[in-house]
Amino acid sequence: MLRIIKEQQEGLLRQRRLPLVLDLDDTLVRLVGNETGRYVPEDQLHLCQDRVRTLRDGRRVVLTDHVHEFLDWAKNYYDISVCSLGDQNYVDMVVSVLDPAHSRIRGIYYSARSEYEYICKSSDARRPSKDLLALYAFCAVNDKAPGCGFSLPLIVDDLTHMWPVDQHDNIIVVKEKKNAEVWTVCLFPMVQTALGYVHTEFFRQLDSWYSKQHEAEAKGMAFSKDPPHAVGIYKEFLRNSLRDQIANGPPS
Repeated sequence: MLRIIKEQQEGLLRQRRLPLVLDLDDTLVRLVGNETGRYVPEDQLHLCQDRVRTLRDGRRVVLTDHVHEFLDWAKNYYDISVCSLGDQNYVDMVVSVLDPAHSRIRGIYYSARSEYEYICKSSDARRPSKDLLALYAFCAVNDKAPGCGFSLPLIVDDLTHMWPVDQHDNIIVVKEKKNAEVWTVCLFPMVQTALGYVHTEFFRQLDSWYSKQHEAEAKGMAFSKDPPHAVGIYKEFLRNSLRDQIANGPPS
């Protein structure tokens, strides 16, 4: 079993892809409805007709702007999975409008609905419904190999509290665009820029790490340097972005 888990992890790295988990509701799509809460009202649909899709059960969703272009870009660098609190049928229906040719989202279509319903009925309501361990078994492996623990996957979600605290560093948090006529989330440019930086820098560092490891082995020396950490690189990106904003000063 451990060998199979390691092969999954190593296979991603050989393909030069990182695991990426995308939330659905209020990140990539929003349901249409006149109910109170997170819905796009019917009377706003004329403003976004090109983004409205009908699911197999007759419900409609509004896609976030340029979501297909984002997925077409991301699939070249990331192995994309989705994780939602919707039931499995809903997840499958939404994926079918996001990726009708099954060429963009090639990872896991995961519904955390059963976990959510169980937790709602349990005495420990603080336990989050979503968990990277449910999607990637290799997250349970804590050796010194590249990609151990929670170091590889990134998550794009609008809610952090749906994930365990020790996975919050993996999350790129998105919110709906301010002052937009209709709900949307801006995946370009910042989400794309962050993901592009992490991918480029991770594999640059990984190539260097492997090279130094081979050099040490050829010399009969021990090699103890830790491998690169995709989540650490994401945090570095955030630090650098804040540094640059501070250097630029407030807008005039």
